[in-house]
Amino acid sequence: IVIILPQVLNVLRPEPLPALFRRVGKALKPEGILVIAEYVLNERRDGPLEHLYFGLRRFLTNEGDLLSHSEYSQLLSAVGLSASVCLPLPTQELILAARPGVALPTQLAPPPRAAA
Repeated sequence: IVIILPQVLNVLRPEPLPALFRRVGKALKPEGILVIAEYVLNERRDGPLEHLYFGLRRFLTNEGDLLSHSEYSQLLSAVGLSASVCLPLPTQELILAARPGVALPTQLAPPPRAAA
């Protein structure tokens, strides 16, 4: 079972995220995986640059915020989803989270090669 949160967290301020993740944690089956597709900041919160531009718009309009992987990990661990990985995509990142013991991929499959 998979729960997907696609580009919805950046419109929320950080304060309601613990309650949202508690609900997700209760709904997720023991072997389930949470997939977060989001703009994820680096650990210093100073990049990637295109994410910072997006985050600045969120900050100026008070409509949301961007977090780093460790900030997401801390929120997710609090609801029992202590296993997580952050996988880069061309324009955003995927955070996969699960309970301990659930195997998470550490990389995405490469795109198929064109036939010669």
